[in-house]
Amino acid sequence: MEDVQKASGLSTAALVTGIFGFVPGCSIAALICGIMDLVKINNGQSSRAGKGKDIAGIILAVVMPAVVWIIVWVSVFATLGIAGSMMQ
Repeated sequence: MEDVQKASGLSTAALVTGIFGFVPGCSIAALICGIMDLVKINNGQSSRAGKGKDIAGIILAVVMPAVVWIIVWVSVFATLGIAGSMMQ
């Protein structure tokens, strides 16, 4: 029977918290979990099966808050632009 290695819990946590990166604190948790698991993988203490999840979690941890801030600022300026044009 083939020995199948599973991804660690840290890699799954990195991915899930990266997806919820718009929630305050989740992006920091995704960065920490992803980096910790990548270090464990490089040291041979963890399975390489979770490396993709780690990288995805780290990328999402950076991208999600930026996307949310862009959406917030576009919404604010669009609302102010509409309100400003209604007053004239």
